[in-house]
Amino acid sequence: MITLTIDGREASVEPGTLLVEAAKQVGIEIPVYCYHPKLDPAGACRMCLVEIEKMPKLQTACTTRVAEGMVVHTTTPKVKEAQHGVLELLLINHPLDCPICDKGGECDLQDFTLRYGPPSSRFLDGKIHRKKALDCPPFLVIDEERCILCQRCVRYEDEILHERNIVLIERGSHMTIGTEGRDDYGGYYSGNNTELCPVGALTSRPYRFKSRPWDLQHTPSICTQCALHCNVRADVRHGDLMRLMIRDNPAVDGGWLCDRGRYAIGDQHSVERIISPRVRGADVSWDVALAEVQKALEAGPVAGLGGGRLTNEAAAAFRQICGTVDWRVGRQVHASVPGVPEAAPSDLSAADVVVLVDTCPMEEAPILDLRIRHHKRVIDVGPVPGMRVGHAERIVCAPDGVAEALRGLDLSGAKHPVVLWNGRGELVEAIRALGAPVLMVHEVANARGAHDAGLEVDGDILAACADGKIHTLWLAGANPLRSYPADVRAALAKVPVLIVSDLYPTEVTELATIVLPVAGPFERSGTFTNLAGLSQRATAVVAPKGLSDEQIFKRLTPAAQPARDLPARKPFAAGTVLTRPHLWSGGGNTRFDRTLEAARTALPVVRVHPSRGLAAGTRVMINDQLEAVVAVDPGLHPDVVVVPERALPGLGADLTLRAVVPA
Repeated sequence: MITLTIDGREASVEPGTLLVEAAKQVGIEIPVYCYHPKLDPAGACRMCLVEIEKMPKLQTACTTRVAEGMVVHTTTPKVKEAQHGVLELLLINHPLDCPICDKGGECDLQDFTLRYGPPSSRFLDGKIHRKKALDCPPFLVIDEERCILCQRCVRYEDEILHERNIVLIERGSHMTIGTEGRDDYGGYYSGNNTELCPVGALTSRPYRFKSRPWDLQHTPSICTQCALHCNVRADVRHGDLMRLMIRDNPAVDGGWLCDRGRYAIGDQHSVERIISPRVRGADVSWDVALAEVQKALEAGPVAGLGGGRLTNEAAAAFRQICGTVDWRVGRQVHASVPGVPEAAPSDLSAADVVVLVDTCPMEEAPILDLRIRHHKRVIDVGPVPGMRVGHAERIVCAPDGVAEALRGLDLSGAKHPVVLWNGRGELVEAIRALGAPVLMVHEVANARGAHDAGLEVDGDILAACADGKIHTLWLAGANPLRSYPADVRAALAKVPVLIVSDLYPTEVTELATIVLPVAGPFERSGTFTNLAGLSQRATAVVAPKGLSDEQIFKRLTPAAQPARDLPARKPFAAGTVLTRPHLWSGGGNTRFDRTLEAARTALPVVRVHPSRGLAAGTRVMINDQLEAVVAVDPGLHPDVVVVPERALPGLGADLTLRAVVPA
């Protein structure tokens, strides 16, 4: 340990600690703009200058490492003069539009000017005016006048994302930030910039002019848009959820949020929400609807599908009510690999080799992807590329050849390998043979919790429906039509009573006998178990627009005849079509906020190999039913075509692509 003195207080810290962090440990604030603990030191803003004994000049606390016996002063006349000068320069051309700035009340420039700045400005000339309120779709607004060129956003793009969506433009007094060469932000992580920005240069378009920070009530919760369950702070004003902010948990999210997790908060006021229970197409009261549900539970064999959207408590209640329940509604078959150690998200930071098994973390668990981008060696196995950013050793194979490709993989030279797999297909033995810890990337938010609650059966509930063996089928936040071809529709049609509990109309609510509106993600409380087995609590922060799943189940008595003797589960044959999750097209098997979906994907994107002869951007008709736009991906296996899950219903396992000739 290194011992030093800061403003008369003795600090004992680890070797290599920066002065600014050492000061925090003894309760001393050193003002910073360019410095951020998750970014490399830059020393660009000079706000953190301190006086160190035996050094002739002031030093930047954000770039200076501690040394034994160091004596540091942060409030001497020299330091105060330097702070005055830095702030005076920053304010020369700053617009001082605090009354209309969304950052007002939580702006470091405001706070530091009051705490450390000069009492008045000596600058008498006119200010330089720049562009204001530049729309940077889909979620950012850039104000060039407010930017102090701390470069946090630029360094975040370089060091964390490796994408360079935001860059420095021009030089000298003309320098500013922007998206050079295009008008939009191209990645999935733009919202983090609004928290990194210490001033009002980068603000959030969805939150713009909605609230002042002192009007907000802060509640800790978790995001349930994917199975990682990043920690968030929900900010509520007068009963309305205004925004989500990062609540750093190094073991889970590393202090970042993806845009979907940050901005998917529009359920409360969505005009598409199901508001009233419906029985055979007619709106009814809750008492009538639940009486019909109870009657159906007593009329014949009952089964349930779903659980990945439910809290752990609701999942256990769902199993108690239906008796026979399976969370595996989509392509995922396995929730774990028996006999293999489990990896945690933080293990990716220490891994020397990461193996992606037919998995795309950027679409399925985006914050995991940020950890993977920093690895020197990534092995990407499967018919579809799993890495979109960064280098990977690509092992291309047919959909039915993944197991064979894994058997040819030798990880004996790796000290800390980690395998990421989404549980699709019969690959357990091949993955076990790799001898590496496995981190499962689940396709629904609480797959692990539902699995642990026993929502798993030997057999195929949908096949039993097709055979006419199920009288009542309950779909709890599940939509099998988004995961399987059209033949599932025929199976559901053979069920005398189909109960669907969900937030929005979907393909299955159109077929349902009984539709029950349920509380949204921030309208109910309960625990969720993430992909590493960590149980965390989600907290209700706004009033519900329906009963929670758990409340519905508690008002019912268990089914008289849970379905038994189910047909064996059959492996899914994909044909030439492979569906893959897309961040903006649905939460596993549930419908997603179409407002945000339209902001990122006006048309479904169909990915093809260059050998098909279709140019990127070509508009095509899929099976003459659905219009899509082509993306050419040389990393694909030549025989497959990839469509997002939202495009699957009705398409079948094979498809034709017909180019649309412009009128």
